[in-house]
Amino acid sequence: MKRIVLTALLSLAVIHTSAFAEAALTASVRGYEVSASLTGAAAGCAVTYTVYAPGDTLPAGPFVKAGETSANADGSADFGFTLPRSAPSGVYTVSAAAGGAAYEVTFTFRNTALFSGINAAASAEEVKRLLEADGNTLVNMDDYDGIPDDYKIKAAQFIFRQRPSGGYADSDALIDAYHMAAALVRVEAAEPDGSGAAAFFEVVKKYGGILGVDITAPGGDYYKIDAEGADAAKSVFRALTAGKEYRSPTDFQRAYTENILIAFFKTAAWPAAQNYTALTAASALSFDTGEKYQALQDKSLPFKAIIDGRNGISEVSDIDRLFNGGVTAAYDAQNKSDNSGKTTSPGGGVPSGNTTAFGSGAGRELPQPLPPDSADGIFSDLGGSEWAAQYIGKLYSLQIVNGVGEGRFEPEASVTREQFVKMAVTAFAFGQTDGKRKFADVAPDAWYAPYISTAAEAGIVNGVSEDAFGVGLPISRQDMMVMLYRALLAKGITPGGAEELTFADSGMVADYAREALGVMAARGMISGVGGNEVAPLAYATRAEAAKVIALAMEWNE
Repeated sequence: MKRIVLTALLSLAVIHTSAFAEAALTASVRGYEVSASLTGAAAGCAVTYTVYAPGDTLPAGPFVKAGETSANADGSADFGFTLPRSAPSGVYTVSAAAGGAAYEVTFTFRNTALFSGINAAASAEEVKRLLEADGNTLVNMDDYDGIPDDYKIKAAQFIFRQRPSGGYADSDALIDAYHMAAALVRVEAAEPDGSGAAAFFEVVKKYGGILGVDITAPGGDYYKIDAEGADAAKSVFRALTAGKEYRSPTDFQRAYTENILIAFFKTAAWPAAQNYTALTAASALSFDTGEKYQALQDKSLPFKAIIDGRNGISEVSDIDRLFNGGVTAAYDAQNKSDNSGKTTSPGGGVPSGNTTAFGSGAGRELPQPLPPDSADGIFSDLGGSEWAAQYIGKLYSLQIVNGVGEGRFEPEASVTREQFVKMAVTAFAFGQTDGKRKFADVAPDAWYAPYISTAAEAGIVNGVSEDAFGVGLPISRQDMMVMLYRALLAKGITPGGAEELTFADSGMVADYAREALGVMAARGMISGVGGNEVAPLAYATRAEAAKVIALAMEWNE
């Protein structure tokens, strides 16, 4: 039996002929139409053919099509058929017999129904319906079926959102987007603790090529911190799955890299913290190792500063700030002369005490005028949010807020409840305490635990339920104003009387928030958005949070 292999992708037909001149079998596919041709047979002889679907066993397996024709006077025979709309994607085999000889040829078919439908879909919901429709054979649904039901719409949203303006160029592009969606939502859905940690590991291992990370290669960053201790590795899992939504593999790669560094510095025992350069992820750090650092007699001091402030590390920029602040503190101490003209020792680095990850922002007494700084030249993504630049700049200069890396602030990104609590506690210089109020969703060793504990003890925050704080949830505009109002009262600052809320959607303001919003409105802290709405349930943005905190810090009543 002669075997001739042909690959025909969608409308592209590529013909391979037999090495034997006397006869050759070819086939091609365009859409759902398959055409086959036999040449070199005896004139008028009978030609029989059978078409086998992917996975069928020759010659006994079930078949898609069977038929018989006769060779023409020139010894050629043409035959064809239409694949059903539900035909699976894969390699099909055409088997033909003529004059006692047998021939085979294969062609590759990809069902384009899903491809065409998704390119024409008007919404993510429609994409989801198409994925789940009977007859979808373009993609392996095992990946999709393994996603929890409430995450399937996220996979559809990713596919819809990633679709180019002119649609996916071909089935391969759509399949790549589908696998990315399956990988990202599986990472989001993975449980980071207990047996879920192993499941998460398997997800990242399976989709590592798509996600752009390798957690199994000896010598890789994950391997190195796992060798230091399983707790460090699990902390990466927890951070990567804690309410995160990844819009692209790049988002995941950045989060993975940053959390490798955070896990390393939060768990490395001294002096292992100085071995950070062993991590390829170290390139994401912005340590200032210039003249001041080079002049230090004891170059371990900036690393000790990181260790001292490690409980306040929540972002890579916190690591940078602790190190760079440690360089400045050590350099200044080293070069400060006492009355006898001798140089004093810089000691053990940055003191822990009330110092938070924001350094000099702690210990201030309110009210204090804010410096006239601006974020111009600091962040490159404030276009459209220029109204907030001066507030962002002021808080940045006081080390109350920072960027997200690469010179970006992401002013329109939402703020989580724990992030805003950290900003408020730092801005109003509340001394951190262990506190007595405990929430079930606040791990004692989490970076935000001391801030939430302090805020709860001061009466600034309550949980979203009796035993849950609401970690990872975006903060609403009304809850942001309530927390800020309570912070002012806790510091002995009387904001003034409330005014009646006259916004078009004032009826949506919760009873517990009406006084706070009324006071803030009276002081010009809030104004209506489009249509004179206060949007109390909308999520607060980073730019909005910076503005209200900066204005509140200037109150002097």
